Amino acid sequence: MKKLFCLFLCAVMLLSLCFCAQISAAPLKWSEETQDMIKRDYARFRKEDSVGKVSADDVKIIDFLGVYQNNKIALIIVARDISFCMSGEEDVAGFHFVYPDHLYSISIYHDRTFTPLNEAYKNGIISKEDVKDIYNWQRNNPDSEVISEIKGNYAEYLRETTNNSEITAENIAIKYLSGIYHGVYAVCFSDINGNYASVEEDIDGLHFTLSDTSPVYIYCDQAFTPLKEAYEAGLISKRHIMDICSEFWTETNDERRNKVQQAFAEYHNKEAAEDDITTADDVYVKYYFGTYQNNAVALFFAYSVYDPSSLSMCKYSFLDDVKEEIAGCIFEYPELQPLCIYWQEKLLTLKEAYESGVVLKEDVEKIYLIFEEGAF
Repeated sequence: MKKLFCLFLCAVMLLSLCFCAQISAAPLKWSEETQDMIKRDYARFRKEDSVGKVSADDVKIIDFLGVYQNNKIALIIVARDISFCMSGEEDVAGFHFVYPDHLYSISIYHDRTFTPLNEAYKNGIISKEDVKDIYNWQRNNPDSEVISEIKGNYAEYLRETTNNSEITAENIAIKYLSGIYHGVYAVCFSDINGNYASVEEDIDGLHFTLSDTSPVYIYCDQAFTPLKEAYEAGLISKRHIMDICSEFWTETNDERRNKVQQAFAEYHNKEAAEDDITTADDVYVKYYFGTYQNNAVALFFAYSVYDPSSLSMCKYSFLDDVKEEIAGCIFEYPELQPLCIYWQEKLLTLKEAYESGVVLKEDVEKIYLIFEEGAF
């Protein structure tokens, strides 16, 4: 009897171990719970810095580059904007990584701790194939196989949703495609049959409009999920929404992008030093914060006066203080330049726009909420 009981206990323990292994192997979702766990772990990992003790509230996840084998996560994470990996460029497994924010670099989160990318590769924590994927995702560099796959699956999606059996991948034209993180893309498609009108998206305070295009989808696991549904399901974060808005708002309309870049260059050059003069080609919209009354658009710019193709050379300017108060809201800017308002083909700072009545107090408050939630 004792022998049978012991065998029974062994069987129960074995099943429990298998069950726990299955749970631990379950893929992580990029949810708020996952992000909060990572922030707490990073605070424990750092313990303290030159400012003092680090808490989870001090931690910012700058970028998320996907979940890899055995739930290893590639990300850029900092405490109080101070990274423990102080490098602007590095070579890992034959791939040259360039970091746009100078002092930030990629870490691998695994087993509740953090390892710099190069060290993680050298120690076998991630493979060369993982490094290649991370490199491609950092550069938003979808290959031709991915593009063909998306076109084929979207054709199938349309055949099922429109009952039009004649649609093929050859009929599909991608208007804009952006890699969000490993295995996940944001995509919208060109109007080939005159069926698309203007598409408006309003997601957690962010509003933007696209013309003559399909809705924006998040493509993951060979399925297309509307942008808002993907956000609400935790497939993408608020920061990803902001990145998508920024890229799609400019990249899906060449004329609008050129006008915005020119307006910023002209505004900047009014008081720029001779060695700091920039051109429209050097400018890009880093973040889009929504469209408000009178079609006033809130934007955050970056520019390079050296090499526009090398983000490591980006240079920011024209604000002496990193803080300013507007309509009772305290904005703390991470890159020494303020939010701007693009209105009637000219550029104003947010403060100038508010003081001149171009945007209202309620607009500033909405922009502030988006700014804060975006973890700037």
